[in-house]
Amino acid sequence: MSSSRESIVAHVVSEINSIASIKKTTRDPVDLTELSRESFPHVYVETANETRSNASFSDEVRRVSDMDIIINLVVYGANRDQQRNTQLEAIEQKLMEDVTLGDRCYECTVDEIVIREIGEADPFGQAAMVIRVRYFYERSNP
Repeated sequence: MSSSRESIVAHVVSEINSIASIKKTTRDPVDLTELSRESFPHVYVETANETRSNASFSDEVRRVSDMDIIINLVVYGANRDQQRNTQLEAIEQKLMEDVTLGDRCYECTVDEIVIREIGEADPFGQAAMVIRVRYFYERSNP
């Protein structure tokens, strides 16, 4: 049985995979120069910071977690800014269709969008969308 954390991230990847305009989604970083042009727009999903605390006490301690998931987007070719905006909008719309991510969490929100220029070279354009997911779990099953 996978953890709540893994179930949530896997669901986010599945939702992004269902967006027709996104060509490739991975959980592991890749060398962009090794991808074919048909692999773009490309999304790399990674979990990030998480804060946890007790939400209630009983025989089983109920905990609450606020987890960040980073959705890294890479576009290719001309009109990089327009491509980024279009794909970021598509991703946000898809994830906000069900803010409980299939009843896996209490709430999912888009917290930040960052345009990444570090090491960026034409023809690639990059951005990162940080989503915050709040979920509850029993201490015995994170």
